[in-house]
Amino acid sequence: MCPDGAEGPARLHYHGKAGGKMPTNHADVLRAVGQVLEGEGPGEVEILRQGDGLFGWWRAPDRSRRHRGYTGPELERLREEGRRWRGSPGRDPSEGLAEQLRTIGQELDHAGADVVAIAQDPEGFFIVGLAGNRAVSRYYLIGEILSLSRQRRELRAA
Repeated sequence: MCPDGAEGPARLHYHGKAGGKMPTNHADVLRAVGQVLEGEGPGEVEILRQGDGLFGWWRAPDRSRRHRGYTGPELERLREEGRRWRGSPGRDPSEGLAEQLRTIGQELDHAGADVVAIAQDPEGFFIVGLAGNRAVSRYYLIGEILSLSRQRRELRAA
């Protein structure tokens, strides 16, 4: 069961009021962040949006805590890199962190939400965002994310 009481493949859930600007196209940015992090062998990933920046923390294989931040033009560069990585030959991205974050980004885009924070635990990801003037949150089990990703790939292939 999800922390907010939802079960199954439900979308992001709305609660409360909040404010903020709503950029879209999180799928490309989060895919690129995931691609960068995959090279680090991360665990316990956390991503936070603050102002015009996106900041990530993760646990490296040696158990040290690492971080990286992107602002303004760097975020646009990440979007472009994410677009270039679409359908890259020679790798099966279907279960990696980049694909999982891309799928989360697609869910945020579908909900019209702006990412505020993403936290990974061994079973999944907890996402908090803003949609219009409302806070949204959702816990995705890794299996749910992989299922959503598989469904989207099948739709694109059809």
